[in-house]
Amino acid sequence: MKRNLAQATVLVLIAALVCSIAIAKKCRDKKTSLPAQVEKSLAESYPGASIKEVKKEKEFKVFEVELGLKNGQEIDVTLAPDGTIMEIENEIEVSGLPFDVSTIIPSGGELKEVESEVTYAVLAPVALAQPKTTYSLEILADGKKVELEVAADGTVLERKVKGHDDDENGGDDNGDDDDNDDGQDSDD
Repeated sequence: MKRNLAQATVLVLIAALVCSIAIAKKCRDKKTSLPAQVEKSLAESYPGASIKEVKKEKEFKVFEVELGLKNGQEIDVTLAPDGTIMEIENEIEVSGLPFDVSTIIPSGGELKEVESEVTYAVLAPVALAQPKTTYSLEILADGKKVELEVAADGTVLERKVKGHDDDENGGDDNGDDDDNDDGQDSDD
């Protein structure tokens, strides 16, 4: 009995290890691809930097890229699809502050972290000539939840499939949708 329990435990541990390796590989393989202009801008601004993580911010269609610099520092860069650097965030040392921090920390307070955020560009609202109406549909098909964003004329603008094996972003770690942002869905 104890032997069977031990064998079952070992099998469960092996299965968990295999699943975690497969999930990690899937996450690595599903990186958001960057537009050529964004890649060019990063290469020119941060030569030799490695891309650690890429997220596509869905609502404003900007890219949030975590970079590892040659000196070991990590920075977060937000870029527009045309490669315009909009914002840079990074941790800095207290000595890098342009003011005396001791004048603003309450008595007995302790500074834990300092982060610099530099904004170079912002997205401005643009009035539309015609209002845009879209519809969100949630469908259950084959045991999976399918979310659709549909234009008023019935064109599917965005499609996300969520199942028991998928995370909240339709199985895509980077938060990107499965469309090409041109009104056409891509098939995996």
